[in-house]
Amino acid sequence: MMSEHPYTILTDLRQSTRFEREFGVEEVVIWSVPGEERLAYVHDESLGGLGLYLDDVRGLDNGAEVDMVYAGQVLRGCIRHIEPRDEGGYVVGFECRSLE
Repeated sequence: MMSEHPYTILTDLRQSTRFEREFGVEEVVIWSVPGEERLAYVHDESLGGLGLYLDDVRGLDNGAEVDMVYAGQVLRGCIRHIEPRDEGGYVVGFECRSLE
């Protein structure tokens, strides 16, 4: 039986643990191939990952892993979703773990 509520408890918990950031304030450097770094900005941060603004997602697909530097930490991020933005660019969701 389908629930009459549009969100599940899991969806509500996931959204409540996201901490949105103002565009352009926090930077992240990501790369999948050394020497091909990309600059991104933080869209939001959650307990297990980051949402990043990217202008270009060529070469990036769901499930791909990248390394990143954020807030003085080296992280490995696995892409979980890529969403186009109406105003251009993308928000890319990463599940992250520390490499340190």
